[in-house]
Amino acid sequence: MTRAPDKALDVALRLQAALGEPPPVAAAADQPVHTLYWPADRFDVDTVANAGAEALKLFDSFAATPEVLWEIVGGRGGAASPGIAQLDARRFASDPGRMKHESFDAWLSHALHRRTRQRLESQAVEDLRIDFEDGYGNRDDSVEDAHADRAGEAVAKAVAAQRMCPRVGIRIKALTPELVGRATRTLDRFAARLADAGRWPETMVVTLPKVMHAEQTRIGLELLAAVEARHQRPAGSIRLEVMVETTESLIAADGRSPLPGIVDAGVPRLLGVHLGVYDFTASLRLAPRHQAPDHVFCDLARGLTRLAVGSRVHLSDGASNVLPVGSAAAVRRAWRIGAAHVTRALSQGYVQGWDMHPGQLVTRHAANIAFWLRDHDEVGSRLAALVDTAVAGCGAQTVEGEVIDEPATGRALLRAVQRASRVGAIDVAELRAAGLQPHEVGAPSFTALVDARRGQHR
Repeated sequence: MTRAPDKALDVALRLQAALGEPPPVAAAADQPVHTLYWPADRFDVDTVANAGAEALKLFDSFAATPEVLWEIVGGRGGAASPGIAQLDARRFASDPGRMKHESFDAWLSHALHRRTRQRLESQAVEDLRIDFEDGYGNRDDSVEDAHADRAGEAVAKAVAAQRMCPRVGIRIKALTPELVGRATRTLDRFAARLADAGRWPETMVVTLPKVMHAEQTRIGLELLAAVEARHQRPAGSIRLEVMVETTESLIAADGRSPLPGIVDAGVPRLLGVHLGVYDFTASLRLAPRHQAPDHVFCDLARGLTRLAVGSRVHLSDGASNVLPVGSAAAVRRAWRIGAAHVTRALSQGYVQGWDMHPGQLVTRHAANIAFWLRDHDEVGSRLAALVDTAVAGCGAQTVEGEVIDEPATGRALLRAVQRASRVGAIDVAELRAAGLQPHEVGAPSFTALVDARRGQHR
């Protein structure tokens, strides 16, 4: 007769064999809010600095007051009288805590305005992709060779001068039988110029467009490995991203999704999966005016991608194609559209997206700060209560107002506070109000945070 402990062990081993190892989870803390796509023929050593300067100039010209920016990102207001605006500015400067208690929306508009400007001043561009695909077009080989050489030299100079953003790379042409030679040649020439200068970016990324099959991912990995070997770079140091741009990328002819295989073929070098909004909506034969990130099919694509991929890699939304150019009215209209697109993606768990014009950086940062700052007080108080309860050994469930928080909620609350800190939405004081010290904001999980806190109390 099998003893109960032996039977339990047998069952545990069978379950472990059936379930396998849990899938890896991509670290969310370092995911940028955006990727700025820039045509290769227009890229130079000053592109990152100039894009940030242009974004700040547009901000000061067309979102000069908190009321205007608050209205653009979807808040109420935007029509405060000069007297009220001056009064609010003095209240925010002298006693922001009291202003927050007495008039939250007024406080939020001023906090949003100040923190957006700070973000644009400190790091408007977080990630850059030099584009040799749709934003560049098909050109003679000699022309693309020259642009690939020049782009690599410019990145190396910008890195040496500390004028490059933390993450940079190139989008090569699709790995199809017709274009694989051109894609390979561009990548190698770009990397060769970096190697010649001995200056590589902190994180180097290669983006593969129009990926529909796992074999394209595998070939992409082979290309990166060859470049690393040729130029004596550490294995795995060049990261890969793939783009979902067609219906076949989501659901193949047999009704199955190729996405899990596409991702499996790239992990752990694969950094992310990006949605190509306009190729995707064109593949659905949508009318041009309906080709936008807020179309229901884009909502479906984001949902299907998340379900197929889980949290193994970073996911990124596409870009708004309405550019903030022209008159003040035209710029602000484009910003409203862009802010709505960013907020919609954030509500679906997509914390990164594309930008294609310096003016879109204003919307990107403002919409992110507004999204995470708006609910921070509630999120912070719930997280602090949940951590305190777990540390005290009373389980990991709390009741805050009308909300019951479970351990899984603790993970979500921690991620929300971490993201709010990451995008510049909250400061150190607000982080501490959420029950976290600055050194704890990088906690890899809710469980790790609780365990570390318990260790401090022993």
